[in-house]
Amino acid sequence: MQDVKTCKMIEYKYTDKNHPPVPQLKVGDICYARAQWGSGRHYGDYSKCQVRKVNVEWNEPTYGEETGHWSVSYKLYTDVDDPYFRSARQYNYYLGEDGFRKDIYLTPQEVMEKNVADFMKMVKNTAGEIRKTMLSLGYSEEKIKGLLE
Repeated sequence: MQDVKTCKMIEYKYTDKNHPPVPQLKVGDICYARAQWGSGRHYGDYSKCQVRKVNVEWNEPTYGEETGHWSVSYKLYTDVDDPYFRSARQYNYYLGEDGFRKDIYLTPQEVMEKNVADFMKMVKNTAGEIRKTMLSLGYSEEKIKGLLE
């Protein structure tokens, strides 16, 4: 199966139907997620969360897959320290322990490292688009470099 975000084939860790995985987190554990409330992304924020439910499910092979796999997902109570943003979201979060994307993290530092990496990627992509437009308007590479630094 392909990961839609990266267009890479997902390699599942748990493919033996007779041996379900033991989840890394249990109900009541604290974990962290990326803050995505509001209309824009907040790269400097993270959400402190509490695990409300753990789902371990066997998934039969689908189109393009040779074998089935186990998936581990979590339902979270988000922003446990902030009543204004608190919610018991009902969609699945993943820790990345079973081949799925990593939506939740074990420490706030892991969240911030992901935030920084994504922010830097966004800045580089935006600068590249600005550069292309400036070149089409006749700016020199030297002038562009001077303005973008």
